[in-house]
Amino acid sequence: MTTCMCCAVLAGVPAHAAEPRPLFVIPACIPLDRALTAFSAQSDRDILFAPGVVSGLRARGVTGRLDSTEALTELLQGSGLVWRDFQGRFLIERASPPKGGETVADVEGVVVTALRRPTLEQLTPMSMRALSGDELRRAGATTFETAVAMLPGLSLTATGPGRNRLSLRGVYGSGEATTALYYDDVPVTGPSGTTADPGGSFPELLLIDVQQIELLRGPQGTLYGASAMGGAFKVMFNRPDLSTAGATLEAELSVTDGVRGDAQTLVINQPLVSDKLGLRLAAYRRADPPFAQNERLGLSRTNASSAEGFRLGVGAQPTDNLQLNLTLAHQDAIEEDTGASALGGPSHVSQNYMRTPFTSEMTLYEGAANWRVAGVRVTGMAAGYRWDSTRQTSRST
Repeated sequence: MTTCMCCAVLAGVPAHAAEPRPLFVIPACIPLDRALTAFSAQSDRDILFAPGVVSGLRARGVTGRLDSTEALTELLQGSGLVWRDFQGRFLIERASPPKGGETVADVEGVVVTALRRPTLEQLTPMSMRALSGDELRRAGATTFETAVAMLPGLSLTATGPGRNRLSLRGVYGSGEATTALYYDDVPVTGPSGTTADPGGSFPELLLIDVQQIELLRGPQGTLYGASAMGGAFKVMFNRPDLSTAGATLEAELSVTDGVRGDAQTLVINQPLVSDKLGLRLAAYRRADPPFAQNERLGLSRTNASSAEGFRLGVGAQPTDNLQLNLTLAHQDAIEEDTGASALGGPSHVSQNYMRTPFTSEMTLYEGAANWRVAGVRVTGMAAGYRWDSTRQTSRST
C-alpha cells in the first residue's frame, strides 16, 4: 500500500480589537490561591496551577482597571512565580527550581473537561487519557478505528458492517452500551433498549477538525449518566475563533491492491464581527478502497466504503461574560459489504449467500451557552440528533 498526501494552508489573519480592561479589587496579604481565584472571577479568565506551587504564599494586592496580563504580573510579584499562556489559559509555575536541588516537572499536556470544568490532564484526579487535535492529525487518525489504537484500555470490536462496539477494560455485555460516547457535550451512545443489542453500534462521525479527545476510565455515572459503567469517550470539536480568519485544505490519496482511495477536507474560520461573532465550517469526503471478496458469489473487491459530511458552527460573545455556540453536523456513510472472513477460511474472504451493506445518515444539532458571573460559571445546553441506519445480515448456512 502506498499513500501520498498534500496539504495547502491559508494563513490566519488576526482581527485586532482593543481588549476591555476589567476592574480588579484584590486585597494584599491574602493567601495566593484565594487571590488567584478572585483574579479569575474578576478577569473572566481561566487559571491553572498546582496547589503545592502556591501553598504558603501571600498575594500582593491589585486594585484598579488593568489589562489582565499586567494585573496578574503585579499579583505574582515577589512570590517567585510566573505565568505563561497555555492553550488560551493562564498557567502559574515557578520561575526557577526550588532550593535544595529539588526538581519540578514541567507542566505540559492537554486542558481537559472531564470534571465538567477545565483542568490539566495530569492534575485531574481520575484515570484518563487525552489527545490533542494536533496529535491526531500527526498520526492521521480521522476514524474511530485509528484513534482507538492510540488509547490504551479502549477497544473497538467489529462484528459486521456498521457493528462496532466500544468497550473499556473488557467491560461490555449484550444490551445497552457500557462506554458512553459524547460529541462535545451531546451523548450519542446509541439507541436505548435491551433488544437487538443497541450497544453494539454507535453513530461514527469522522474525526475532522477536532480540538481533542478524552478517555475517562472507570464508572462515570455521576457525571455522565447512563451507559458509562465502563467509562466515557469524549470527542470535542473546534469552536469558531472570533478573532482570526483562516482556511485549511487537505487532500489524501491511497492505493490498496491497485485500487485508489482518497479523502478531502476543507476547514474555514471567519469572524463576522471582530471578537463578537464568527462561524466555522468543516466539510469532508472520504472513500476507502475495497479489499475483500465473496467466494460463494464470485465477487471481488466488495467492501468499498465512503463517508461525506459537514459541520457548521456559529459562535457569539455578546458580552465579556457570555458565550453562545450553535452547531449543526451531518454525515452520510455507506459500507457496501463485510470485510470479515468465514470461520477457518482465508482472511477477508466471505462465504455469505448475499452481500451485507450498511448505510448511515446522521444529523446532530446543539446550542450551548456559557455565562460567568460572580466567579461562577453556568453552562446550559440543548441538543438532539437523528440517526437513520439500515443494516443487512446473512444468516444462511
